[in-house]
Amino acid sequence: MLRHYLGKEAKVKTPELASRVGSILAAGPHLSIVSAYELDRWCHLLTLRGGGQQKRRILELWMSEAIVYDMTRPVWGLAAFMHAQAATKNITFGESDLLILATAVVHGRRVLTTDTSFSRNAGAVGVAASIELVALA
Repeated sequence: MLRHYLGKEAKVKTPELASRVGSILAAGPHLSIVSAYELDRWCHLLTLRGGGQQKRRILELWMSEAIVYDMTRPVWGLAAFMHAQAATKNITFGESDLLILATAVVHGRRVLTTDTSFSRNAGAVGVAASIELVALA
């Protein structure tokens, strides 16, 4: 998945991104239990559709080395608070995104994303410092 951004073409087109992704892969993944669930769900869907066996094997190997952060009271408490903050500002924030973001904040990690709306929403609820926005183009 991330290896796509490490190929020869990516290193020429977006050397900063290729370098950043390389450092992430070298350090090993840190995931919210919600992210792990979403990735596993995606792999099962690929398999049931008759494809994705190689992607699934690569992802399972990558995830076997992951540090996975559980859902804890501080995580869901912060997610609930951020949800209320977002609602008072008429901002729609997906439940999974809130839980992933809260997990990162509680555990002192950063969320690496290409989603500009996720980044903007995180800023609106006061945790922009926990987001690293990466441009893919």
